[in-house]
Amino acid sequence: MEWSRPGASLEAFMGWLLSLGTPLAVGLLALALILAALGYVCVQLGWRAYVIRAWRKRRQLRSKYGR
Repeated sequence: MEWSRPGASLEAFMGWLLSLGTPLAVGLLALALILAALGYVCVQLGWRAYVIRAWRKRRQLRSKYGR
């Protein structure tokens, strides 16, 4: 970092950052897709487990108190 020319350091940093552009964009896109799919699957499994547990509890209460 040059203290006499702070703009030059910023310019060099921006050049370095832009050189990472394509690999960074592809990596972020791949990561986003994988995490979105994983999140979807986890939510679906969690919701299914919750609903099954609620059904079983409801069935147990109905058989206990008669209906």
